[in-house]
Amino acid sequence: MKNDRRITIAFTDGTDMQFEFPKQIDDPSKIATALRKTLSENQLVLAVEGAMYTIPFSNVKYIRVSPCPDKLPETAILGVRLKE
Repeated sequence: MKNDRRITIAFTDGTDMQFEFPKQIDDPSKIATALRKTLSENQLVLAVEGAMYTIPFSNVKYIRVSPCPDKLPETAILGVRLKE
């Protein structure tokens, strides 16, 4: 679906989990605020196929969301290229 988003959560133990979900917020002006609020929590909460997952940020190496949200926090660095 056009509005589906993908998230990959890489854990500090080297494993990862991938999820797909529908676009959550249509108003671009609210995206950065929601992202900032989510990142200020100690855990990520996901409703997955009738179950709740709580993922403590202390176990997370990084989170990749694609496509990139339309609006990012002011401190985001834009135009970055990944070098491997």
